[in-house]
Amino acid sequence: MARNKSTQAPLLYVGQRVELELTDLTPSGDCVGRHEGQVVFVALGLPGERVEVEIGHVKRNWARGKIINWLRTDPARITAPCQYFGNCGGCHLQHLGYEAQLAYKTKFVKEQFHSIGKFSDANVLPCVPCPNPFYYRNHIQFTIGEDGNLGYHAPRRHYVIPIDECMIAEKALNDMIGVQKMRSSQAAPPDPAPDPKQPSAVRIGNSLDMRVSMTPIEVAGHHYHVSRASFFQVNTVMAGLMVHEVIRRLDLQPTDKCLDLYCGVGLFTVPMVERCDSVVGIEMGESSTADARANLRHHMLQERVRIITADVGKALLRNDIRHTDWDKAVVDPPRSGMQYEALMALIALSPKKIVYVSCDPATLARDAKHLCEHGYTLVSAQPFDMFPQTHHVETVAEFDTI
Repeated sequence: MARNKSTQAPLLYVGQRVELELTDLTPSGDCVGRHEGQVVFVALGLPGERVEVEIGHVKRNWARGKIINWLRTDPARITAPCQYFGNCGGCHLQHLGYEAQLAYKTKFVKEQFHSIGKFSDANVLPCVPCPNPFYYRNHIQFTIGEDGNLGYHAPRRHYVIPIDECMIAEKALNDMIGVQKMRSSQAAPPDPAPDPKQPSAVRIGNSLDMRVSMTPIEVAGHHYHVSRASFFQVNTVMAGLMVHEVIRRLDLQPTDKCLDLYCGVGLFTVPMVERCDSVVGIEMGESSTADARANLRHHMLQERVRIITADVGKALLRNDIRHTDWDKAVVDPPRSGMQYEALMALIALSPKKIVYVSCDPATLARDAKHLCEHGYTLVSAQPFDMFPQTHHVETVAEFDTI
C-alpha cells in the first residue's frame, strides 16, 4: 500500500506577520530568529532585538522575512551613515557599531574553527581594526542600469540601485562617479589614452570596473605594479598591516628556503626574499606572474626568486619542488581554499612552518583540520578587518610542525 504523503502546510506563509526574538548573526550578516521552531532569516537585525517581521520567502525548513517594526533594539545598533544602506547590496553591517563589528568577526572566525575544523578552543585573536572603516576600497565594480546610472544590485533582486556616492570606496573613485555616469548614459567611448597615474574605469558588458592607480601602488614600504587583469587586495592600508603580520609570523632566517603559493603579483614574495635565502612563487594567472616578475626586478630581487606560472597542485609535484627541503611556506588561495590535492602535496613537502592567508574562515577551518591531522598544530588565527561594513573577514593563520 502506498504511503500517504504529508499534506501539512508550512508553519509560515508569504505575507504573514510574526514577532521574533533575534538570537544570532549568520556568516552572511543576516540575523536569525525562530517562529514555532521554524528558522527565519532577517536582514538588518541584531541579536537581542525583538522585531515584527513580514515573511517574504518560505522554504521547507526556513523562511526569510523583512523587519517592519522594531519592538526592542540592541544597544550596539547605530544609524547607518549611508543613505543607500539597506537597499544597496554593497554593505551588510552599517547598522552595527564598529567595535561590535570587530567582535562579530572574531566570533565568526572562532565558530568556523569549532564547527568545521573541529577545534575545541582555537587560538583566535581579536580582529585587527581598519584605521579608516569608510572610503577604503581601491577597486569597485558598478552595474550600469538601462538609464546609464551606476549602482549595485539590490540584495537578492535583479534591479539596480543607482548611487551617487559609495561610502566604502576611496574618495578618488567617488570623484569619478558623476563623470562616468554621464559617459555611460551617452554611450561615450573610453578615453583612448588614460593617464596611468589617475583612477581609471573600464566597461565590461553591463559593468563598470573602477580602480585607483596601481602603477605603482605602495604597500608596507614596497611599490607594486598591478595590471588590470591581476588580483590585488581591495584595502591598501589593511593589506600593509597583513603583510607585516605574515612576515612576523614566518620568522624568516637568512638560510630559509620558502614557498609562496598563489603568490599573485608578489605582495608577500618581495618582503620575504629580502629576509631569506630564496623563494619560489607559484601562481596560475599569467598577468599576475608577469607583474610579480616586474615587481621583483623593480626591487632588484629577481636573482633569488623563481616565479612559476602553473596550477599550484600540479607545480608542487614537480621534481625540482619535491626534491627541495622547504623551511617555510605562505599560502594565499582564493575564497574556495586549497584544492585537496594541492594541500596534500604541500603537506608532503613538510615545511616547518605554514602561514595561511584566507578570505573565507569556513574554507580556512576545513584546510586547518587537514593540516592538523597531518602533523601540524594551529598556533594562532589573526582576523583582519579587510572589508569594514561587510560580513567578510580576512585571516592570517600560523601552523607549526609538532
